[in-house]
Amino acid sequence: MVVIAAALLPLLLVFYFAFDAPIWDDIDIHLDFLIRLGQAQTFSEQLGLWFHPNGEHFVLPNKAAAWLCQAFFGSVNYRALLIAGSLAVPISLALLLVPLRGSQRGALWGAAMMALIFCSPRYDQSLLWASGAWQHMWELPFALGFLVFVFSNQRRLQIVSLVCAVAATLTQGNGALVLFAAAVPFAFMRSGRRAVACGLIGLLLLIPLVINSLHSAASAPLPSLPELGVYVCTFLGSGIGFSATSAAILGTFLLALHLFLQLRTSSRDAPAYFAILAWCVLTAAANAIGRAGFGASYAWEQTRYQLPSLLYIAILAWLTVSLLVPIGQRKIALVVTTLGGAALFIFSLIGAVPAFQSRHDLAESAAIRWSYFKGYPEHPSKEHATKILLAADRLGVYRP
Repeated sequence: MVVIAAALLPLLLVFYFAFDAPIWDDIDIHLDFLIRLGQAQTFSEQLGLWFHPNGEHFVLPNKAAAWLCQAFFGSVNYRALLIAGSLAVPISLALLLVPLRGSQRGALWGAAMMALIFCSPRYDQSLLWASGAWQHMWELPFALGFLVFVFSNQRRLQIVSLVCAVAATLTQGNGALVLFAAAVPFAFMRSGRRAVACGLIGLLLLIPLVINSLHSAASAPLPSLPELGVYVCTFLGSGIGFSATSAAILGTFLLALHLFLQLRTSSRDAPAYFAILAWCVLTAAANAIGRAGFGASYAWEQTRYQLPSLLYIAILAWLTVSLLVPIGQRKIALVVTTLGGAALFIFSLIGAVPAFQSRHDLAESAAIRWSYFKGYPEHPSKEHATKILLAADRLGVYRP
């Protein structure tokens, strides 16, 4: 019951606060894409639009969600996109709990604890931002699908895992890092051939993403190693930090604990979980390379980054109890960590309601301004966004 309640709460919050208005990247990723797709004359033009990157990301599922929404409703409905986007949370949770099957005593407590931590509603920026939901959140089910099933000996599940890896890459750039993350447990398990195969496939998926990012990377200086380290630790601790400084301190402790567990125990005990931990660290590092110029506090302020942090924390909590605590004391440790997860969940819920209301009001005020003035949309380039919205209204792609 605890797992189900924790998984459904983000959906209920989105259902209550969702709005039918595009904000920020929604205008370019969804509306501009659909307008250009309708005007494309040839199949090659259409295919090029589908795979045209947004920055260094291909965002194919994002575009597909908008296209299907338009096909179903006649025009893009952002409330429907937000609700469908939030389904990524319970699907990710279900995949996260798959490795617990057949585990030792305490698996039920572990499932409840991980659900409460992972589903703590601290990531309002993703849940109430359509393109953010379909990029930052839907990357998780695809990434977890690969990292959970790639260690299976069944050929069918291995094929499913590769499909998930490609889907994660097409959702967001750091999705390709799942291949390198899987190589870490394979290397510790002395399965060199599979580790090398993951690395080579990862390189193949990463090459087009690197090409896409060359232009933007050229204008942004690379961070120094200290800046990179602080940003990574802040990113990893952002899910439980009360400030950027506390997030950095907690993230440093979590990273040290991760390395201790990795070196002290065999990855054979939980290869999928160790691979997910590695992917979270690689994601934080990739984000730091492109965002460290904004300062380490950016990793804590942008709540869309807190979902990978919560994933990292939930797995570390389970591995710490299941691998380090003696069997006789394990139930007590699980009860304590579950209560800690419940406290985080309740604290996050208390803070989530005003945050969700604020984001709802932001979109609602933008829609009102548009209705009266045909301008001032929530977008960095207001003139550019206004042209797209006018064209979308004229062509029936979106009805403001």
